[in-house]
Amino acid sequence: MENYSFMKKREKHYHLSIKYFLIFTFFTFSSGSTLFFVENGFSPKLKSFETIIEIFTPHVMAMGLTIFVVAHFLLFSTRYKQQFLEKIFIILVFLMLLEESGYLLMSIGGEFFSMIKVLLLLLYSIAFIAMLWVVLMSL
Repeated sequence: MENYSFMKKREKHYHLSIKYFLIFTFFTFSSGSTLFFVENGFSPKLKSFETIIEIFTPHVMAMGLTIFVVAHFLLFSTRYKQQFLEKIFIILVFLMLLEESGYLLMSIGGEFFSMIKVLLLLLYSIAFIAMLWVVLMSL
């Protein structure tokens, strides 16, 4: 019986660490989005290919790792079906890759694709916040 009470205590600690990580992720994400709009406004400037690669590489690594960790928390969810959670994860990764390739599209297509980049950022933001909400509600 003691082992069971130990597991309950440990489970509470998992919930606490997940909540703190979600708060940290939300503030990191919102500050990054704010910095993007402060620097670029609603019409991002065209950049060289080298600059695009310098932006793309660390962003894909950091955003992919964050999505992976938050999606890992969904494994503990008992409220939602696993197929639903997998669809959210796949959509989020797809939107992240599209959003990060927005600068590449801008260098090819110019001003028209700058608005698509902003739209992709907004779609990704909504999807990521939805995923955070799903994790928070599944605790």
